[in-house]
Amino acid sequence: MEDIVAVKVRDSIMSAHYFITWGRIFDRVDPKSLEAVVAKQASSFGIKNPRSVTVCDSLQEASHARYFHEAIFHISQEKIPFGKSTYGPWCAKMKRSMLVGQQLFYCGISKKLPNKIAPLEPPPVVSTSSAPVNRTLDSLPAPASRGGR
Repeated sequence: MEDIVAVKVRDSIMSAHYFITWGRIFDRVDPKSLEAVVAKQASSFGIKNPRSVTVCDSLQEASHARYFHEAIFHISQEKIPFGKSTYGPWCAKMKRSMLVGQQLFYCGISKKLPNKIAPLEPPPVVSTSSAPVNRTLDSLPAPASRGGR
């Protein structure tokens, strides 16, 4: 799991709400504890009946939410301390904050459109003459020699 993660919460009507928060506070690898904390705190952010809570594969998934950039800016202001003597107390402080709903930065509902992607169409062919252009690599002139030094 990364230091900063996005968490997706699906509500009763299956809308996707996103949070940005600290990823390695409860467990360095397993996201279950973090998901449980976000699920417990979701109602304090106005999310009624959360159906599922999952840590996203990357922050990119939450980037379509309305307040994503504000959340990233805000969480980026907090420096993660380096070293055993400072990281442990900082981690304990963040854990206490997250358990009461702080350090969970609500990004909003995704503005991303549904996965209805239009089929790709080739660009229109533009020709200046009425005769079709038919070229192959064999019909192209050979590159001119530049001469050596």
